[in-house]
Amino acid sequence: MAANRDPNREHHRSTFPFFEIQAILLHEWDPLSVGDNPHLAGEYDSYIPSLRRLLENAPTMEALADLLVRAEIDLLGMEWPANERGATSEQRVRAARALMALAPAKP
Repeated sequence: MAANRDPNREHHRSTFPFFEIQAILLHEWDPLSVGDNPHLAGEYDSYIPSLRRLLENAPTMEALADLLVRAEIDLLGMEWPANERGATSEQRVRAARALMALAPAKP
């Protein structure tokens, strides 16, 4: 089944901590509450390239949290601040902290 693999997707997974970012999005942020469903493990994968680019430039926690808010509003169509759906501020901060741990040290 290797013929069905997307080489670009495999490249992204191998060049930066793809699975670590995926786990953070699923278990720390998770505005759609899909983290416990193994069939939806890739639900937030489309956000990983933007996060990778941001992380490669040693972002602030605020920039990471802002990107997550924009994803909720622009990509998921949620209202902000989150009410009964979407990530809470606490979830965004927790996810931003975990993502910051993956960023290269600032020079």
